[in-house]
Amino acid sequence: MNKFVSFIVSIIILLCTPTQGFCVDYCFQEAALMYDVPPDLLVAISSYESRYNSLAINWNKNGTYDFCHMQINSSWYKTLGPDLWNSLDNPCQCSKVGAWILARCVHRYGYNWNAIGCYHAGSRVEKEAKRINYAWNIYCKLRKLKMKL
Repeated sequence: MNKFVSFIVSIIILLCTPTQGFCVDYCFQEAALMYDVPPDLLVAISSYESRYNSLAINWNKNGTYDFCHMQINSSWYKTLGPDLWNSLDNPCQCSKVGAWILARCVHRYGYNWNAIGCYHAGSRVEKEAKRINYAWNIYCKLRKLKMKL
């Protein structure tokens, strides 16, 4: 039975494209379960960051760039390693890495808006205003998407 389930999951992932709602939902649900974060929050972050575009790239003023639908910053490259970084074009992998980053923030701040802001701005003290602004934007996105936090 395990081999069968694994086979079905592999087929689902292979058939997934960023625009297929089922696949997006599946990836968010799987990532949320792995890292104990709300799937609705992952959906809101992806919607805000890239409108679910798994190939989105955003170049930052500091020379880094954000990639995939969760807009993972290139500063994570060393931590993730080249194999994991190069797999971020897979929507499910991108969702998992985004959930992992969010879970790290929740571990640091607790389950609150500071943790959500940390996803975007990190945890440095001087980034507090940026964290608050990002958290507000995600709150607004959650409301717009009619999701509960």
